[in-house]
Amino acid sequence: MQQPANGDSALLSAVLDASLDAVVVMDEGGRVVEWNKAAARIFGYTAEEAVGEIMGDLIVPPDLRDAHRKGLERYLETGEPRVLGKRIELTAIDREGREFPVEIAITRVDLDGPALFAGTMRDVTSNQRWVESMRTMAKATRVLGSSLDYEATLQEVADLFVPGLADWCTVDLLDGMRFESVAVAHADPAKVEIVRAFRDATVLTLNDEIPLAAAVRTNQPVLLPEIPDELIDSAAPTPEDAARLRQLGFRSSLIVPLRARERILGAIALANSESRRRFDSTDADLMTEVAERAAAAIENARLYQERSYIAETLQRSLLPPTLTRIPGLDVAAAYHSAQRGIDVGGDFYDLFRFDEPSWAAVVGDVQGKGVHAASLVSLARHTLRAAALTATDPESVVRLLNATLRQHQTERLLTAAFALIEPTATGARIVVVAAGHPPPIVRRADGSCFATTARGTLLGVFADVRLDRHEFELEPGDALLMYSDGVAGRLQTPAEVVVDRLQLIAPGADAAALAATAAGRPDWGESPPADDVTVLALRVTGESGDDQ
Repeated sequence: MQQPANGDSALLSAVLDASLDAVVVMDEGGRVVEWNKAAARIFGYTAEEAVGEIMGDLIVPPDLRDAHRKGLERYLETGEPRVLGKRIELTAIDREGREFPVEIAITRVDLDGPALFAGTMRDVTSNQRWVESMRTMAKATRVLGSSLDYEATLQEVADLFVPGLADWCTVDLLDGMRFESVAVAHADPAKVEIVRAFRDATVLTLNDEIPLAAAVRTNQPVLLPEIPDELIDSAAPTPEDAARLRQLGFRSSLIVPLRARERILGAIALANSESRRRFDSTDADLMTEVAERAAAAIENARLYQERSYIAETLQRSLLPPTLTRIPGLDVAAAYHSAQRGIDVGGDFYDLFRFDEPSWAAVVGDVQGKGVHAASLVSLARHTLRAAALTATDPESVVRLLNATLRQHQTERLLTAAFALIEPTATGARIVVVAAGHPPPIVRRADGSCFATTARGTLLGVFADVRLDRHEFELEPGDALLMYSDGVAGRLQTPAEVVVDRLQLIAPGADAAALAATAAGRPDWGESPPADDVTVLALRVTGESGDDQ
């Protein structure tokens, strides 16, 4: 085939420059003969700089150049086309030393004269970044929706970005005007500790002239394709800190604010060092979307924690802070909230003076949860204590509670077990009644158990409440256990569950061990049960003591 004439050469150059892919023609020695505009854009060398140079020295990473040279020599000697005519993916390098993947196909050009080779190359970084970005977005979305512990979740999200999208990722949240570092991620733990130590010793505020504060103040991403040394110097409190930060080799950075509704919570910052990749607007778009989802997850977690704190505070106010000491009795309670603190439970227990020398113990269960259930628990506890001041027997106390509930016209039901405890010379005489509540359990000193026959009508519905009393004596080592039906979960009847559990513990166990064993570990499974778990245990010690 003839070499092209001058006119044909000009036409060839024009066609090559119109190509969107990089096209490089080299001779049999590997020197560049043609270098189109796309090659100049991708690799950073102009045609004047590239033509005449060894192509491997321009676009092949140093550690791969020897293999590239040997491959060309082998083909010229043997004609064996290992990669000729095939489209493969290789690592290339540009003028700034940035390594990136390219898709390349090399073809022999059959013209008269020495052999020529044409290589067409396409930077596939953007395609890989898009795929990686979508994967990361999907993972981040899954992580952000998996937990209400937002600090641990943000650390997981930061770890997702390293090293696929960035060499570094940090997350800062605002605490007033100050930034609090909650997550730092890098592939090298030693470098993470350097940044953590720097942040622990440095106070960054919203008024500082740093990119982090600028992103939060303006609610706009701050994109820094290049990080100048003076920026690091301004962010470090001392020259020594600046030197340590420069050793980390930060080259490019992207900071996006975390905004939930009208509130700016902080920012996510990405940085590149070892990879030498520069962030661009595509990265900014991705991280802005991630930041929106992260901010929503943070706000939801904070609201959950605030609600939990309020619920737990209210729950504590509805239960006695300590149990009254009764002479000759060891008393203990076990309580588990089924909803793990997000709502106030309907279970309650109490222990108080009935009359001289008797005491009253009660365990109750209000239907439902939340503020309305809490108000009914408070009403029940105060009513029971007030009724005990004038009543002469347990039935009168429970009937007064029923009348009070009906007077308030509550739509919620209430069950309760009430015990009158009268210490004796050797133990205690017990009278129990149960209004729609599981019957209390007696555990003898030898470990045998039985359920009392106390039965009755639930409270707040009927004007006339039926109550069956059960009277018995407790001797040293005997115990009375009152509990809510939450102890059974999805298992047998509550009384059967409590008896089965108590038979697992040896005789001589104190009240705390009995209460904990009867309560068990709530079987939450995949979702919490509907009921709380409450157990009140009273065990005769046979020892006298002073009232408190």
